[in-house]
Amino acid sequence: MHRPPRRRAAAVAICLALAAAAFVLAPSSCAGGLDTYAWLGVLAVAALGAFPYLIRRSERPDRPQLAALGGVALGGVTWVGGLFVANFQILCRLF
Repeated sequence: MHRPPRRRAAAVAICLALAAAAFVLAPSSCAGGLDTYAWLGVLAVAALGAFPYLIRRSERPDRPQLAALGGVALGGVTWVGGLFVANFQILCRLF
């Protein structure tokens, strides 16, 4: 049986945790939930970008830059998608 690499499983887990955090924090977006979600997104994107360098993959160790770029793109799409899908309130008070 073929098992996926640890990096791929960890990336999926981080993206799912970020998406779950979006739905948990969206109701309190004006009371600090948006700030918390923003910092969680920064940490998730940084972690996904660092995985190719931290967890060595035996199939293609010569190109970690492409994997890091893919991880950053995946994290960014998950992060921004969570903002819209969970319906965060961006403008809390106009005046």
